[in-house]
Amino acid sequence: MLRKNVLLISTLAILFSGSLFGHEIAGVWRGTLTGGSKELQVVVTIAKAGTDGWKATIQAGDNPAASGDVTSVKLDGSNLTLVVAGVGGTYEGRISTNGSFCVGIWKRYRNEMPLVFRHGTE
Repeated sequence: MLRKNVLLISTLAILFSGSLFGHEIAGVWRGTLTGGSKELQVVVTIAKAGTDGWKATIQAGDNPAASGDVTSVKLDGSNLTLVVAGVGGTYEGRISTNGSFCVGIWKRYRNEMPLVFRHGTE
């Protein structure tokens, strides 16, 4: 009985610590948007904001003028949503189990394009 209680308490501690469900999203995420014959490199840098929030910036292409703040960063389990109100864009993706990439869709007005981000790539 004692062994079962220890196992139960250990399991609950792991679950509530967030280590099974949480993802470390802080850092640099790089991806490429492809439209026809054109490609656009996209870099998102995410950092902690307070105790339970996130903030981010986005850079599209080599033009410094094409950078700005991500209006909203939401992480719900493995689902990541980034809203970039300045360009009318939203990214909705799912982070891989190991946290190394995020597969999703970039939506801007009526256009939708697949976008895969790689985490931690220089």
